[in-house]
Amino acid sequence: LGVIEHFYDGYEPIIKEVHRVLRKGGILFLTFPAMNATRRHKAADGRYQRWEETPERLSRFYQFALSPQSVIEACASEGLELIGSRGIGSLKGVEDEYGQSNLVRMIKKAPFGGAAKISIASDYLVGDRYAHSRLLILKKR
Repeated sequence: LGVIEHFYDGYEPIIKEVHRVLRKGGILFLTFPAMNATRRHKAADGRYQRWEETPERLSRFYQFALSPQSVIEACASEGLELIGSRGIGSLKGVEDEYGQSNLVRMIKKAPFGGAAKISIASDYLVGDRYAHSRLLILKKR
């Protein structure tokens, strides 16, 4: 979980290795920070700092937010068929893009597992728009 976004030179070699080691019919659960609808809109508006490849910036590189469609296409080209996809971590996505609101703070403190339940529900309701990450479920053909 959460590996492919950390490789500056791309994740294609990882997908090739997954294809090599996964047996036919095997299932891959793949998660990564995604360019959700909100992030795409903000990027198109120029609301993120433009990345410039300098030695100092490269030394601080941590991860990319990836295009789900690009990851799906890369997996398909290696014989991995998409069988499921959904946004996950929508509360984190809202927090990342807008800061921690009183509502998010309150949800995080909900008793009796309430935060987890609300988080799961929000993923189903607004995951495509706000989810921090994308979960892909893929099957080797």
